[in-house]
Amino acid sequence: MTSGIAFIGFGEAAQTFAGAPGWTGPACAYDIKTVSAEQRDAKLADYERFGVSGCETSGDALVEARSVFSLVTADQSLKAAESAARHLQTGCWFFDMNSVAPARKVAAAKAIEAAGARYADVAIMAPVMPASLKVPLLVSGPHAVGAADQLRVFGFKNVRTVGDKVGEASAIKMIRSVMIKGIEALTAECVLAASKAGVVEEVTSSLGGDWTARADYNLERMLVHGSRRAAEMEEVCATLEDLGIEPAMTRGRRSMTLIIDCHGHHTVAPKKHLAYREAQVARLDNPSLPLPTRPDITDDEIREGIEANQLKLIRERGADLTIFSPRASRMEPHVGDEDTAIKWSYACNNLIARVVELYPETFTGVCMLPQTPRTDMSASIAELRRCVEEMDFIGCNLNPDPSGGHWTAPPLTDRFWYPFYEAMCELDVPAMIHVSGSCNPAFHATGSYYIAADTNAFMQFIEGNLFKDFPELRFIIPHGGGAVPYHWGRYRGLADMLDQPALDGHVMQNVYFDTCVYHQPGIDLLFKVIDKKNILFGSEMVGAVRGIDPQTGQYFDDTKRYVDALGLSDEDRHAIFEGNARRVYPRLDAQLKRRGL
Repeated sequence: MTSGIAFIGFGEAAQTFAGAPGWTGPACAYDIKTVSAEQRDAKLADYERFGVSGCETSGDALVEARSVFSLVTADQSLKAAESAARHLQTGCWFFDMNSVAPARKVAAAKAIEAAGARYADVAIMAPVMPASLKVPLLVSGPHAVGAADQLRVFGFKNVRTVGDKVGEASAIKMIRSVMIKGIEALTAECVLAASKAGVVEEVTSSLGGDWTARADYNLERMLVHGSRRAAEMEEVCATLEDLGIEPAMTRGRRSMTLIIDCHGHHTVAPKKHLAYREAQVARLDNPSLPLPTRPDITDDEIREGIEANQLKLIRERGADLTIFSPRASRMEPHVGDEDTAIKWSYACNNLIARVVELYPETFTGVCMLPQTPRTDMSASIAELRRCVEEMDFIGCNLNPDPSGGHWTAPPLTDRFWYPFYEAMCELDVPAMIHVSGSCNPAFHATGSYYIAADTNAFMQFIEGNLFKDFPELRFIIPHGGGAVPYHWGRYRGLADMLDQPALDGHVMQNVYFDTCVYHQPGIDLLFKVIDKKNILFGSEMVGAVRGIDPQTGQYFDDTKRYVDALGLSDEDRHAIFEGNARRVYPRLDAQLKRRGL
């Protein structure tokens, strides 16, 4: 049994407290991630690692609780309190440690006190790491003195009461955030600009003091905890509005456009994962070899590749969220039989889910499909459903040529694909058109095959009438649309010659291009020819072209630089970097809204 302590929400803060030397004793915990199929195992592992008893419901966690710590996301705080109130014992302490507006705490207190429990408004005034139990806490409410004493019994070293009204502690925290989060946002803009200009050292040193360290810290906090902090800023705005203060500057910090990269691949997968694939391929050549089993890959092994590559570049270049899929060139549906493809897709997609689990504010998942040549789409439909329904993926990569450069599949407008399109529409997910590696020596993979596939897909859409049958289908054609923008007049003319409607209505209500065009003139052309509502920001990093352009001295795949140079209006910039992606990926939009974005 426990000592009567319960955590509602078991993320960074709760784990830090429960694992701290000097913590008073064992506890129960409930976290909503426990009921998520893709996150359950990781959360159960958290419970075990920190020595708490994990519970299936909040009621189970609260049944014997005498002290409850609520540490959930801002948008869930009131709901958590109202749910907990149904299970609390009379006289139980309820420590609301969430970063929310005073009005939200007042509403939570009403629910808790009505249940006969004692509510305490607790504001955490600094990051819980590395301070741990020394983190400064402010406490307010009618039970503030007793609550502070109880918190000290649990091991907290820096507790102070600030008033006898619920909301006073929260008001201090929220109003303080006007300044703290504003400085962090300004720091991010300053450092990212200085980095692009190559003058970081000069800028930071000119500010005086230890701004290099401060800038690094502020940038890390914003990029790693961006969505959580954005949700907090919503509460800050609510606090100011409740006080009759127009939060003009604060709302500006809240409403800054997210930089959503629609095209990222896991190009630096752990060695064990690649070894598993090699074992698969070896057994195809020699069936007497043992059947390979999926490797046990640790979180640290995943972090090693991600943090030294994608995450490093994301921080340097200023993106917020990457739509992340397995490495395209290693999808390899042409290798082996359907069973091999199914197992390989399963392993690759599960690895993407692991990355998203480790960095939920930086990555969201898109799946590959087991599209074996000469088989139907049944296995692909099953894998799409698994990834979307069980792991919260937001889309897929659809390969128009599973043969790897021999083009044996029917065109994308053929009824062969219709069952898969029906599943896409039912799940409300788009597909990025993306081939894999080339096994045809006539096609260089990234320089020829990819661009040819993009272009070929677009022409197939022109020739057919797919979108009459599926008006809700959405496709992203990567790499700037292949050759299409450069030859836009040709495709408009071909549509006319084929007695098809104009492209604006026939194709471009359903098809979108990304910005993976690795030089400024190409981006300029893309934006001159293609309507901005059809363009999503994408970089493909770390991917096809990783070097530095000798003409500019900048990385080829730093595509944000090219978009920034266009001088777009605020409205157009928002559409390219955020708005279009949220419209094309409705499940992404829902995810961001759940985070308060």
